Amino acid sequence: MKKILLFFILLFSLIGCQTITESTVEHVEPQVLVEELQFDSLIFDIMATKLEAIEQRDLELYMSTVSESNQYYINEQGRWFREMTKDEISDISFEIESVEMIDDVTAVVNIRQKHEASTLIDIGYPLLFKLENDAWKDCGYNFEVEKTDRFIVKYMKGETKVEAFTSYLNQAYDNLEKVFDEKADANFELKLFNDQELLRQRTVPSISWLFTGWAEPDESLKMYTGHSYDGYPGTLQHELTHHITIKVCNNNLSAWLLEGIAMYYGNIAVERETHGDIRPMDKNDMLKDIKYLETLDLYNVQGKIVGDWYNTSYMYVRYIIETYGHDTLMDIFYEAGKKPFNSSVLNENFDTDNMLTTADAIEKVLGLSKEQLSEAYFLWLDTMDIID
Repeated sequence: MKKILLFFILLFSLIGCQTITESTVEHVEPQVLVEELQFDSLIFDIMATKLEAIEQRDLELYMSTVSESNQYYINEQGRWFREMTKDEISDISFEIESVEMIDDVTAVVNIRQKHEASTLIDIGYPLLFKLENDAWKDCGYNFEVEKTDRFIVKYMKGETKVEAFTSYLNQAYDNLEKVFDEKADANFELKLFNDQELLRQRTVPSISWLFTGWAEPDESLKMYTGHSYDGYPGTLQHELTHHITIKVCNNNLSAWLLEGIAMYYGNIAVERETHGDIRPMDKNDMLKDIKYLETLDLYNVQGKIVGDWYNTSYMYVRYIIETYGHDTLMDIFYEAGKKPFNSSVLNENFDTDNMLTTADAIEKVLGLSKEQLSEAYFLWLDTMDIID
């Protein structure tokens, strides 16, 4: 069982104890102070409930603390809960550093979260709480918000690249509208983080490497903004490709196909458009069969292994497109999408089920087993002198 501690600095309580005296009582509004103290106690109880739910692996209890007003945040919190109940995460604690009442039904609570993973993690973030149906609920990060006619951008205070990322995402929309019949959700959300560790720890804390972007079905597109490089347009387009294609297949395909199509129509497409070619790849690094791609524990490897896995996934998708065409590739996605949505949060057999569905869809559309597809891919790759 995890050791779970809850630390709480009750700032308003301390101030209240010092303030309510005979000599100063006429300067204090007693009703307001009582309400603040009561609210502090309520927030303490909510955070304690979150920790109890994690300890007991009780998803329903955890989600009872989360607002029902935003489906993206609901799904993100369900995924985060599953992450935090993994064995590699322990000694979780929340500290309430400050509480600011915005009005009678809205408050900002600054949380200090600590836990042990491969090292001690110590992060802070502001949560927005609102009163809904007589109960205070966690409504997500207290980020700044800007709306466009296509999507919503939420970003941390002090973010300086909102305009640039809005432009990158608009360009990705324009590019992908020429590729896919399916469109992004109305009011799709982009969340910008200027702290890369915060992005990891509040998205997929069990992964062993820091990432720039992350997208999951029916969740916001989450991005770290602190890099000084020209890869952001491709990364935004990669993640938007995920959003669109995972909707098509109902999240029923293996990760190599999902990442391969996102690389092909995301990063690589933008590289070709911008530079006229792509970064060098060694084909010997991509002589990997589908079984390898499906069984590699991508969360617990780093560096070149990760890069080779992504590049190989891209090359499989490129092989299918160049051999059979884009429409045939999409037929695999639509075939898989005939099954009900597969939730990686709720289905303990998610990966295994998707491997089976992938094999079935490839067999029906291409007439090949995954082993035969791997063999055909190897022959195709062998014909290349260089990858361009």
